This record gives sequence, structure tokens and C-alpha cells, in this order.
Amino acid sequence: MDQQRGTIKRFTQEDFNHDDKVSQFNLKWSPILAMFLFSDASMTRNFELIFRSPTKVKVLEEIDGVSETTRIDQEFIKEVEGPHVNRKITFLTNDGKILMWAESVWNKEAYEGLMKNKGEAIGTNMKRQKFENFREINFAGIAENDKEVTTSLEMKDDETLLLRNYYFWNGGKRVAVIQEYFSKEVKNVLSVQ
Repeated sequence: MDQQRGTIKRFTQEDFNHDDKVSQFNLKWSPILAMFLFSDASMTRNFELIFRSPTKVKVLEEIDGVSETTRIDQEFIKEVEGPHVNRKITFLTNDGKILMWAESVWNKEAYEGLMKNKGEAIGTNMKRQKFENFREINFAGIAENDKEVTTSLEMKDDETLLLRNYYFWNGGKRVAVIQEYFSKEVKNVLSVQ
């Protein structure tokens, strides 16, 4: 186990449809949790609906290439044509509640074309530009012992993180892979322990 990244236990939508498999992750299936993890939905829009608040993004890091400390596995990165841009952010409500820590690896040309305002969420940029997309969910999972993410989400180091990983498609190509980790605030709304 990488001390920085911790460990991730993955599950697919198919796994999530079976109570015996879901219980291995100390989760209880619910319609809202299934929709939240496996739908082709914008977290920007989901968060605005759930928390009744506009959202904002705090950019933690943005580099050309792929960071040595990326949490996204190479098996997913290699499916996104380079050159790459690697971005890490936290997602917040307007009153400062931390909702999510996310990392993305983008095709640089697609990133520059979409992200006209890099200080805003992907969903906000997409909405403004009427950008068409599709999210292909690779997996959801549970992460443990990830100090950087738990610290960014203001959680205890030993708290379990709920996450999802997906490809972002545009124009028939995978233009990004994104991994999202959800805060205690979100887990409470979803009734996840």
C-alpha cells in the first residue's frame, strides 16, 4: 500500500445490484446511492440540487503531464490520448461546506477547449458552452488510509472514503478520466456510514 494513496476496494454497477456483494463494502443499497454513484450525472448539478446552494471549486493543483502522486491508475489514464493535464480540486458549497475532492487527467486540447474558466467546475463550464458529453462509469469504491484526501475533506485519517471513477467522453473520444471522493457531508446525505 502506498502510504500517500491508501487502498481502494472497487465495485461495479453489477456488483452493486447484489446485496451480498454490497454488504462486503459495509454499504446498504439504496436508490439514491445507486443513482449518485452510477448515473451519467453532473456532480455540479447534483450538489446544487441536494444542498440547495450554488457550488464553487478550489483548484489545488494543475500541471501539464501526469503527477507522480496521481490516484488514478494507469490502466485508465492510458485510454485518454495525450498530451495530458492533471488537475486536483475540492468542491464546496457557497457557504464553504466541503463536498468532494477530485482528480482528473485530461487530453490537454479537450481541457483547454472546455475549461474557459479554470476556477469553475467542469459542469459550470459545460453548461455555459452547451458542451455535449457522456460519462462512462468505470467503478465506484471505498478508499481507506488516504491521508491527503481525508485531510482535504476535513475528515479523520482513518475514515472510509466513498468514490467513483469514470471516463468523460466528447466527440466520440475519451477526453478525461475523473476520480471523485465524497466528503462526510455527502455521505451523511446519502446515509452512508
